[in-house]
Amino acid sequence: MAIQRHLVEFRTDDLGEVLAALDALQPGEWCNLEPFVAADDLDELRARTPHPLLRMFMKAGAPIPLGTVMLDGDTLSVGLEHSHAARAIPYLREHGVDTPRAWKVKQDHARRGIVLAVPLGTPRREILDWIVAAARLLAAVPVGAQWTALLCRPSG
Repeated sequence: MAIQRHLVEFRTDDLGEVLAALDALQPGEWCNLEPFVAADDLDELRARTPHPLLRMFMKAGAPIPLGTVMLDGDTLSVGLEHSHAARAIPYLREHGVDTPRAWKVKQDHARRGIVLAVPLGTPRREILDWIVAAARLLAAVPVGAQWTALLCRPSG
């Protein structure tokens, strides 16, 4: 199966195009959201990252957060891979990033990340704001205002 991909670059103060793309998601499609990381920050991250063989046994996940939004039946599946070594949802709550009561936590794992079941009617801006705020708290690198959204559509 082939996958059509469309890249949207956006800033957190200019969300029009990415919000329109999230609103247009169809069943089976998904959007990966990732912060832009400066070259100096990537170099510093590489310098302190253990060898891949050692990383296999570490509890932490991805040092650069990766958010995902996918239409999943009658809900939206919202995920966030991160480098926080412990359960992240309580940590986020302690630092002012709450998950709304209607959002159900399906997974909160150090290596596999967070997965939430979010009601379809939830404004996409609310979801995007949560991903950005959570990523900023859980990232192993500085997360700024520049992001990318990779929209993925299976075809064929």
